[in-house]
Amino acid sequence: MAGSRSVIEDLYSSFKVHGARPAFVVRQEITHYGELMHDTLALAGDLQRRASGDELIGFLCNRDQSAYRAVLAILLAGKGYVPLNPKLPLERLKMIVAAAGLRHIIIAAGCEKLAQQLLPAVGEPVQGITLNAGLGAPDMWRMPSTDERKPAYLLFTSGSTGAPKGVAVSHGN
Repeated sequence: MAGSRSVIEDLYSSFKVHGARPAFVVRQEITHYGELMHDTLALAGDLQRRASGDELIGFLCNRDQSAYRAVLAILLAGKGYVPLNPKLPLERLKMIVAAAGLRHIIIAAGCEKLAQQLLPAVGEPVQGITLNAGLGAPDMWRMPSTDERKPAYLLFTSGSTGAPKGVAVSHGN
């Protein structure tokens, strides 16, 4: 719709308006919108500086707060994300990284060892970005202009034929 706000603008507005309120609770750990805004905007700004164009960004995270932070930061950077479940076999993860053409992967604490095995395996320079380690300031982030037809999420199917297949979900969806 012409004149409508994007999901990114709505998310940023929620950060600003509800800073002291809980954004989410994972395993009884509360994260407030203000804290989430600081962390995700710093990571999003870092991604905007590192990743070019319509590049998809992978994230290697367990199902905890790091996964939520990674997804939000990738979307706030105006990019699409590809989840990499650390419980999957290494060979399957390598296939997903190669099929998605990933050049950058956000790595959560506890996944560093797996990332070391995964990153050099795809033949192209893949850079790991460790969550909350040496990131820039949140003020380095810029509101992206995102084409709602571009992928926001690349979902890989179970791969019943052996190779995982990626299905794109657009920013508009």
